[in-house]
Amino acid sequence: MIQKVYGRDPATGDWCGIHLIKDGESMGRFRQSALARTIGSACEATEVRPEVLELQSLLHPERGPPVQ
Repeated sequence: MIQKVYGRDPATGDWCGIHLIKDGESMGRFRQSALARTIGSACEATEVRPEVLELQSLLHPERGPPVQ
């Protein structure tokens, strides 16, 4: 994992966690990890909605995860 970011919807109070992961291989390892399996319960989440998105561009590539 390169970075973890949290966001909150001001209208509902719902929180989300965004995990930036380097590549597909790293994603596979993360998904099999104890961390990935326990995030929902550790955060006392009532709804867990895992989604995978591809990062298309960065405002400052020199400061963020590598883009291939």
